[in-house]
Amino acid sequence: MEKLRCYRQFRGLSRAELAHRVGISTETLARYERGDREPNTTITKRLALVLKCTPNELLGVDGKRPGA
Repeated sequence: MEKLRCYRQFRGLSRAELAHRVGISTETLARYERGDREPNTTITKRLALVLKCTPNELLGVDGKRPGA
């Protein structure tokens, strides 16, 4: 997920903090950020909720950038 790291950094969250808030391991989050794994729908929704964006924004479907 290309946008995940951008949104996390924009919100000033560490990888560990975001992983804790979403309920996943730090390594799992790192795999999502690297694109090694894709989160399921439930995790995508949790990530978007914590990062204060929509799932579509997080997935890069609408072309927006963090803070835009």
